[in-house]
Amino acid sequence: MGTENLLEDLVNHVVSSTLHVVMIDPKTLMPKCAGSGCFIIYKERPFFISVQHVTDKEGLQAVIDKGTGNETGTDVFPVLL
Repeated sequence: MGTENLLEDLVNHVVSSTLHVVMIDPKTLMPKCAGSGCFIIYKERPFFISVQHVTDKEGLQAVIDKGTGNETGTDVFPVLL
């Protein structure tokens, strides 16, 4: 496999694994800020990667917006940081 194919595969993986991250108030479950992150698998272990300025908000909880929901809200999945 050539370097060009490897780079293209890497870019495709990052794009397909990028997730919308929302920082919520754990008491009210209301969103406070948002960003993005992605899952990677390294040495057979999954990791969630995001930038610090998105997830370092004191007192807030990181959740992944699953992109599904209904009139009462959006489905989210908590991320343990």
